[in-house]
Amino acid sequence: YLRLDIPCPLSACPTCAPLFAPSPSRAHFRLPSPPPAQCFIPDVPTATAQVDLLTSREGPLDGAVVVLQTVLARVEGAKKKVFEKFRKAMVGEHAWVAMFNNENHRDTFVAARSGEGIAARDLRAVVVAAGWLAAH
Repeated sequence: YLRLDIPCPLSACPTCAPLFAPSPSRAHFRLPSPPPAQCFIPDVPTATAQVDLLTSREGPLDGAVVVLQTVLARVEGAKKKVFEKFRKAMVGEHAWVAMFNNENHRDTFVAARSGEGIAARDLRAVVVAAGWLAAH
């Protein structure tokens, strides 16, 4: 079922802060405070091709990375090593990578259209979720 009680990954978000339960098992869904200057939301091809850049703390990115559930599921199914790099970057008190459950959120879920391929649907899901996170 689709939910509205799934918070965005920004711990400083006043709308979502009450939704965060203090639980170590939910740490990979939250970015630490203060909020990053910018967030990068990769699509599937970018996540797989640029995993080292996106998961490197010393890299040129000035901001955090939000990996959508849609993207992480495709990466996990196709490239286990890439998936593991993202999972490791989500762990710890100062993690700079977080996951957003766009597939379960009522405002960001995207159903496949008749005749639409998986890649097209996933790209549409990334665009919808990124739009929601930017406007949120």
